[in-house]
Amino acid sequence: MALTRPPLVFLFLVLACDRPGTPDQASPPKPATSPAGPQLGGLRQLALQTPPGQGPIEARILELQELVRRQPDKHDAWILLGRTWIQKARQAADPGFYANADACADVALELRPEHPLGLDLRALVLMNAHRFADARDLARRALAKDPDDLMALGNLSDALLELGDFAAAKEVTQQMINLRPGLPSYSRAAHLRFLAGDNVGAKQLYRLAMDAGQGSKDTEPLAWVTVEAAKIFLVEGNLEAAEAGFLRALDTFRDHPAALAGLARVRLAQGKFEESAELAGRSFLLSALAETAWLHGDTLTQAGRVDEAKLAYAKVKRLGEHGEGRVWAAFLAARDEAPEQALSTAQAELQIRGEPYTHDAHAWALYRTGALQEAKAAIERATTHGTRDPLLLFHQGAIRLAVGDRGGCELLREARRLGLHFPIAAALELSRLSARCAPSASAG
Repeated sequence: MALTRPPLVFLFLVLACDRPGTPDQASPPKPATSPAGPQLGGLRQLALQTPPGQGPIEARILELQELVRRQPDKHDAWILLGRTWIQKARQAADPGFYANADACADVALELRPEHPLGLDLRALVLMNAHRFADARDLARRALAKDPDDLMALGNLSDALLELGDFAAAKEVTQQMINLRPGLPSYSRAAHLRFLAGDNVGAKQLYRLAMDAGQGSKDTEPLAWVTVEAAKIFLVEGNLEAAEAGFLRALDTFRDHPAALAGLARVRLAQGKFEESAELAGRSFLLSALAETAWLHGDTLTQAGRVDEAKLAYAKVKRLGEHGEGRVWAAFLAARDEAPEQALSTAQAELQIRGEPYTHDAHAWALYRTGALQEAKAAIERATTHGTRDPLLLFHQGAIRLAVGDRGGCELLREARRLGLHFPIAAALELSRLSARCAPSASAG
């Protein structure tokens, strides 16, 4: 499984100066037990749903809900409420709360059609739903009204990258840095550097992002970029530095799901299978992602808990077939299961996104079906920017070898040197293919 990065759809929420003015006479938080009045019907009911939990985010939601009950025409308050629902979704690792945020966007756009803040909020929701083309178009509409709309620039950068327009995403990210250097802009630039094969530059930019995120009351974005930096050390085979990064993220934000998953990969590479399985299981309970279920299945397999592993792998199927098509295609292709289904799933994903890891899943599915020349073209698209991910190197090397290009052996050797965190199926296959590159095999 590739160490992919979700869109940065939330990081602007840490910028207080990017928010509309916070009402200074809001009522103190109290339970939102009374139903909304008749003037707040329809989707507003969803926006005013009582949030589960009793932390600061929930208190803020209740405070803003009380405000919009008293002043239902206050546009900025609906925007703030929607953004706070997104913070809730992020901190709870529950995408269901994006529906509450979307309801706020509906109200805001009803009150002030085409207002950039409402368009920005809706675009954040669309990004989470993998409706990248729609998010791109909304971001452009917002920027037509306000070219310095930092959130719209972020949404546009993310959407363009997911759609495979690397050059345009890079240009928009540079606009962000010029406008306001900080955690959101630096972290996007870092990811683009990583995809371009510049791991050193990527780590430097993540360092700037982490420095910019210090002191924020919302510590989750800082933990998130710390995880992203640690992932680079992991794909470089530096387990010690990766471990330090994931632990630091957990110190910053307790039980951060991505940090737990990253640490599970480190423990798996270290042969600490039971601890790895426990960490991956905790991560999945906090954030039910297909990629984490796959990792959990691998850790359970290595720990000898085969029946439990089967249950974890079944979750990959369930989640993959309901929204996580890229991971599902990669899972099937990695395990050489149902290659035609892997291919059709990857092809469907290519209709909505075109970043390197979708092209990689497509290439590996083509390889499994025996369409080697098509697989070669697809893996070249996946690696066109020079990304130094060992899983991409493995797939590129295997496909080149399959079409008779012995240059694939060097790629396989590099992948084997770096790929300490590989899924079980990939690690076994890489070992087998590497044997074909040994001098004796070449002589024979």
